[in-house]
Amino acid sequence: MRNGYCQLFVVVAVLLASMLGSCRGNLDNMDQGQLAAHTAKLYYEQLIQGDVDGFVAGINTPATADEGYRALLRKNTQMFWNQQKREHNGIRSVDIVGAAYDEEAKTANAYLLFVYGDGNTEQVLVPMVRVDSLWLLR
Repeated sequence: MRNGYCQLFVVVAVLLASMLGSCRGNLDNMDQGQLAAHTAKLYYEQLIQGDVDGFVAGINTPATADEGYRALLRKNTQMFWNQQKREHNGIRSVDIVGAAYDEEAKTANAYLLFVYGDGNTEQVLVPMVRVDSLWLLR
């Protein structure tokens, strides 16, 4: 297991454990849209902390993707982050606005609010996909 996947697994496991403890239900009965939104928020919080590899580990990639493809994802993510710093003084925080879950497709749309370092805000839609029991960025 790659280091980024290990970090991602720990973050998601902690999130799931805390949510399970608070609702005392099983994963199938949980609001999957909200779970996807919380997971999306965690991925972006990793990026805010400078963990590009952790963010990229949360992107749904084909199992056959080679290291060159993953390097390109890291480069694109770093370019996105640099652009946010240049244009908005970075992203200061991420809040969940809402979520919509499609049970048949095992997908969700997470609606997040980026609070930028320059004081501006922007609502963004983050498409997510459930792979086994793990929510990943689409």
